[in-house]
Amino acid sequence: MAKIDEQTGGFSANWSELGIQKLLLVFIPGILLWSSCVSEKPQLLLKEYYFPVESLENGLVYEYVPVSGDSLGSEYWFYKSIKDEGGWHFTGTFYDEYFQVRQFFREDVFDNGTLMIDHFLYQPDSTGQSIRFPAQVRNPNGFPFELMDSSSVLLFELAWTFSESPLHRVTLTRNRQYREKGDFSFEGKETPIVIFDLKEKMDDEREGHLEKEYSGLEIYGKGIGLVYYRKDIGQGLNLEYQLKERYTMEQFEDKFKAYIN
Repeated sequence: MAKIDEQTGGFSANWSELGIQKLLLVFIPGILLWSSCVSEKPQLLLKEYYFPVESLENGLVYEYVPVSGDSLGSEYWFYKSIKDEGGWHFTGTFYDEYFQVRQFFREDVFDNGTLMIDHFLYQPDSTGQSIRFPAQVRNPNGFPFELMDSSSVLLFELAWTFSESPLHRVTLTRNRQYREKGDFSFEGKETPIVIFDLKEKMDDEREGHLEKEYSGLEIYGKGIGLVYYRKDIGQGLNLEYQLKERYTMEQFEDKFKAYIN
């Protein structure tokens, strides 16, 4: 039986094991390089394409569905904003198709972009109990609301240590590059978008290093946030999801109740 997690605002429950590499391919939002020390006029203003932080204090669930592949289920992100004396903070909790928590992140929001403060992966132990693995945030730069150079390659890096002895560490390095603006059909109307190309490297350190590289892209909709993402994982395979709908946590709980009944 799942229950609401007091820290993340989501369900915590036992869930079947998922490969670490597959889990890390799931979208981790807002990972671009920005600088607060530049006085030049930005080439691109992107804040309106990020998630609408100031209107998400009550939180919304974003449901993403596979573009192709009937064997894949929906994925859910619960996004919620918090405002305090320090300003705005933005959080996201990721649930898989079985309504189990797999990721949680927290960002601080500034005038010209965001910084990732915390990121956690959740993985079951041998008894099925969920264990939380905190990331070492090696590069905390978040989504830029201003982009000084549209041709820049933008860097982000996280690392998780799953075992100290023997050592098992996974490092995710992600580069993004702005491609172009365009339009995307969502809820029956055309929405202005920005598109980013992705290059990722995953280093699985366990008695040596096993490195894999991936490519893909992400699309952000004006006033919405992420509306589409694709990860090319090789041999003609890819993970491709698009935003289907948004709804409240109460509606998400109703979906969960229907799932377990």
